[in-house]
Amino acid sequence: MIKHLPAGHGLDGTLAPDNVGLPSIRDAGDVPSIDGIEGEIEFRDLTFTYGEAREPALKDISLHIESGQTVAFVGAVGSGKSTMMNLVTRAAGPLSQDRY
Repeated sequence: MIKHLPAGHGLDGTLAPDNVGLPSIRDAGDVPSIDGIEGEIEFRDLTFTYGEAREPALKDISLHIESGQTVAFVGAVGSGKSTMMNLVTRAAGPLSQDRY
């Protein structure tokens, strides 16, 4: 059985305090502000293989994201969504054992 509750309510239906589930981690006071990010992202025929893997995680991907454009990566489990996000954000990059 699925029970839909209004936002802010616990599983027992009671009202949850405002701070429940919020992280206690806060930015340091000296973090610079980012007012906007400009530029574009483009991949042409990208093939990415992790380390010694036999098969690429991504194969022949071409992508052009313009400045200000909103993009969603949607797909089945294991289809490469996280790999693509890691490459777009440069969390993953061309290490010596990785091939593009």
